[in-house]
Amino acid sequence: MENDKAAPASWHGAKMDFSQAMSYGDYLALDQILSAQHSRSPNPNEMLFIVQHQTSELWLKLMLHELHAVRAHMHAGDLPPAFKMLAREGFAIDAERLAGDWTVATTANESVKAAWLQVYQEPTRHWALYELAEKLVDLETAFRYWRFKHVTTVERVIGFKAGTGGTAGVSYLRKMLDVVLFPELFSLRTAL
Repeated sequence: MENDKAAPASWHGAKMDFSQAMSYGDYLALDQILSAQHSRSPNPNEMLFIVQHQTSELWLKLMLHELHAVRAHMHAGDLPPAFKMLAREGFAIDAERLAGDWTVATTANESVKAAWLQVYQEPTRHWALYELAEKLVDLETAFRYWRFKHVTTVERVIGFKAGTGGTAGVSYLRKMLDVVLFPELFSLRTAL
């Protein structure tokens, strides 16, 4: 006990003086992040709304960062980290699908569905692609859970008011629950 009072700077080996080095808070820019919540009403739930949405935006930023890294591996033909490039594994994918505009919502394509069906029918032969497919299904499932939690939180906090992004709010978010990121992977399950 006496040693703890005598040397608080070395208590449990924690570094307490960051005058000559970057601190944890500096590295993470905690002052900026923790001062970025500005309630605009007296509603006590508004802070929950702001923090949850800022957190969601950070998670989405991380997801995009990871997906960009995966895409770079795919373009380099480095399959083990990315697990993708179906058209490079010998499956016949429609040329129009491969040349499609990837900035618009995905619609199911029969050639992609047929390729995934082959993977699922012979998983040991196409193990890396099977593993990728299951990871994509996991990703979509997690994203669907997030969407549901998001719409529920918005309804709880602002009810049916217009959304802050200019949308119809809850009714718009409910429509987003039906958006499927990997339609072929979900529709092929009926054929299995």
